[in-house]
Amino acid sequence: MKKVITGILGIILMCGLALAANGMDGQANTISPSSTSTMAVGQQQDAPAGEGVTTTSQIQNRVKTGSYQVNGNQLMIQEKANNRIQLRVQNISADCDCNLTEEFDPVQNRTKLKITLSNGRNAEVKIMPDVASETALARLRLNNCDESNNCSIELKEVGEGSQTRAAYEVKARKTFKIFGLFKNQEQVQTQIDAETGEEIASKRPWWAWLASEEDEANENEKLMVCPEAWYDNQMPTISEGEEITQYLVIGGKRKELADYDIDWIKENCEVNEPEIVQ
Repeated sequence: MKKVITGILGIILMCGLALAANGMDGQANTISPSSTSTMAVGQQQDAPAGEGVTTTSQIQNRVKTGSYQVNGNQLMIQEKANNRIQLRVQNISADCDCNLTEEFDPVQNRTKLKITLSNGRNAEVKIMPDVASETALARLRLNNCDESNNCSIELKEVGEGSQTRAAYEVKARKTFKIFGLFKNQEQVQTQIDAETGEEIASKRPWWAWLASEEDEANENEKLMVCPEAWYDNQMPTISEGEEITQYLVIGGKRKELADYDIDWIKENCEVNEPEIVQ
């Protein structure tokens, strides 16, 4: 009888162990889908975060032959051999052996020209060749930049490291008079920042301090440069006497009409009459 009871207890114990094992498996099975579901939710949460990230990068394209409106100027660009580019405003041109791209700024609603520099920075070309030429000629005390003085204008990268920038480099041959007696021609050059219009550096022969420079600028000759703006200020003033109310804006700076060929501006420039300011 004891053997029978012992056998029955053994069977009941084995059944209990089996049921307990099945219960643990059931719990494991219910946990696994929950874990899988948690991972799926996590993945779904990551997706909207990715979609919410927007970029405002602007499309840049290498410039091609054609006409561009840049800072109120009609700029002509011509592709040349060996990947060189020529920029021309009116009768002033500059060559560029550089990676020049155009970029439309939707915020300012204007086209920007940019040069990719060796340090990775994109320098905007805000100063046009005609304005850079005017500044350079004044610094070098020259009248013209043409074949007569072997003058050239090149838009290029200058400087090193953090000082790298885009600049117009103007070179020309100029006459010096050594000791006030002997004439000699040597090359002079200057660099004009293409972003600010300021002179970066200039170069003359080492012996220039022994010589006098012949000023080739003609004081009576008017400058032929297209202005960015032309204003006639009619606002009342308290000053007495005759006041000059009209002025030009060239390279972001005020310029007086007396220094410029107004007839030429009226015939050749987009800004060809004053805007009344009241």
